Amino acid sequence: MMRTSLLISATALWAILLMTAGCNIVGPVAAVVAGPGSIEAEYRLEDRPTVVFVDDRKNTMNPIALRRVIADRVTEELMRRNLVTQMISPTDAMNYAAAHDSAKNVIPVDVVGRAVGAEQVIFIEMLGFADQTAEQRSRGVASFQVRVIDVENRERLFPTSGNGEGNFGSSAPARFLNANTRDISPEMLQSRALRTQVREMLANEVGDRVAKLFYKHEARDLGGRLEPR
Repeated sequence: MMRTSLLISATALWAILLMTAGCNIVGPVAAVVAGPGSIEAEYRLEDRPTVVFVDDRKNTMNPIALRRVIADRVTEELMRRNLVTQMISPTDAMNYAAAHDSAKNVIPVDVVGRAVGAEQVIFIEMLGFADQTAEQRSRGVASFQVRVIDVENRERLFPTSGNGEGNFGSSAPARFLNANTRDISPEMLQSRALRTQVREMLANEVGDRVAKLFYKHEARDLGGRLEPR
C-alpha cells in the first residue's frame, strides 16, 4: 500500500494521533516512520527473466516509437536499481506482437512473453496520451493501466485483487495510473519538433511512474513551467 507522509510538523501530527483512538494510530505512525515524502513499493518483482510490453491497440500514441520510450525507461530503471537482473529487450516483444497480431487475432500477452524467453511480463496498456490545454495552461497527460503477468502459469501477479474477469485480459483487474508533464507554454505546442519533445517527456513520465510501482521512492512535486528555447 502506498503511504505518503503528511506535510505537517511531527509535533502537530502526534497531537492529532493522540486525539484519535489508540488502536487506529498504527497506519499514520507507519507513514511518519517511512520518512518525508516516502512512497512504498506496491509490488516486489521476482528476479526472473522479465520483459516490458506496451499495448497501444487504441492508437493513442503518435509516433508509435513512444511505446519504445516507455518500455525502455521502465527496463533501464529496474536494471539500474538491480530489481531484476535479466531484462529482455522490449523491442523483441514489440516486433513479435507486430508480426503476429491482427484486429481479428490479438496475441495474448503471455504468448508474447513466452516467445521472447520471458517468465514474467510487465504489461502496460495505454488508455490515453494527449496534449491538454485548459485556461491558458497546457501539459501532456497520459492514462494507462499496469499488470504483472506470470508467463508459465498464465496468472496475474499484480494487482492481486480487484473487479474484472480473467487473469490478465483487457477486462482483468489492473492498476490504473495517470502521468503528466509540468505545465507547458502553449507556444511549445505550435511547433511539430517541440510537440515531439513534449510527447517524449510524457512517455518518460509514464515509464517512470510504472517503474516506481516496484520500489520505494520519494514523492516529488512537478512544479514550474516549461518554456520554449
